[in-house]
Amino acid sequence: MPVAKVVVNLENAPSYDVRIGPGIIDGLGDRVVSSAPGATAAVLITDSNVGPLYAAQVHNSLKNAGLHVTDITIPAGEDMKSPACVSEVWTAMAHAVFDQDCVVVALGGGVVCDIAGFVAATYSFGVPLVLVPTSLAAMANASFCNMAGINVDDYDQAVGAFAQVVYACASTEVLGTLPEEEWERGCEEIASIAYAEGDEFEAWHEEHAEELAQHVPNVVQEAIVRSVVAQANALAAG
Repeated sequence: MPVAKVVVNLENAPSYDVRIGPGIIDGLGDRVVSSAPGATAAVLITDSNVGPLYAAQVHNSLKNAGLHVTDITIPAGEDMKSPACVSEVWTAMAHAVFDQDCVVVALGGGVVCDIAGFVAATYSFGVPLVLVPTSLAAMANASFCNMAGINVDDYDQAVGAFAQVVYACASTEVLGTLPEEEWERGCEEIASIAYAEGDEFEAWHEEHAEELAQHVPNVVQEAIVRSVVAQANALAAG
């Protein structure tokens, strides 16, 4: 199944690619280097669920492309989307003497993408961000994560920032380890995007919803592509 590419065009920021399909992770390092010229180091942010599964593969791809890589693994869970967690990541990066020559790579679901996005937007006056979402819901929103928010106490998304996304990829083979409840949440997210987008996507979704729920590979890829296009259109419209 060939890899699909969606170009996200922004009015006040450079455009970037979102690639969707199987087997993308192994070539990630080269994409990062070409998308973030001048970067010599990468900060790989993941969580305790995803890290043991895919962090080594991503780390090696970045390292083989010539980047100095530091892994930061946070505990999994919505509670981590907090100022305290962000502060710990900032501190780890500062102690490792990262500067504006680094790129932040987010490997995980929506929580990791938000934390990494907020860190990238604020560390050293902003550094490039690469998104490697690993949940179906996060993949559907892959082009929309230039807006990164964190929670403050019981207030969701109370603090936010715009990150400089330079590349995003949805490597669909990682969905094979996604828990079924997370798959269902992703299907709900795609249904919501399809409904908001309107006639064509909504009609396509109604026709293929059962196949999406059954993890049919080409339908999954198409659903992600359509969702990313819809989100990219929303971004371009401001």
